[in-house]
Amino acid sequence: MIERERTYRVDGARSAWRQVGDEGVVLDLDRSLYFGLNRSAGVLWPLLLGADHLDLVEALLAAAPEIDEPRASGEVSSFLAAVDAEGLLVAASIDG
Repeated sequence: MIERERTYRVDGARSAWRQVGDEGVVLDLDRSLYFGLNRSAGVLWPLLLGADHLDLVEALLAAAPEIDEPRASGEVSSFLAAVDAEGLLVAASIDG
């Protein structure tokens, strides 16, 4: 059986977000906390409806062509780790 890469999505029942220019703001509804999203995170956040790591790297490269693939991959990994640390990320396999 081929192992599929995990897809990531935001726990929509627990968070709300708004785009503000190149950046964004996320509200953790459970804890009444807000987080500012930099340009890279502003690109990635709306994709967390079911994207895998590669999808996120490709989106970041398209939005910020001045960065290279290793940096984009690192930024995606850091972003996912930060969102997960706040309890706002739900990871699931591609098929469910």
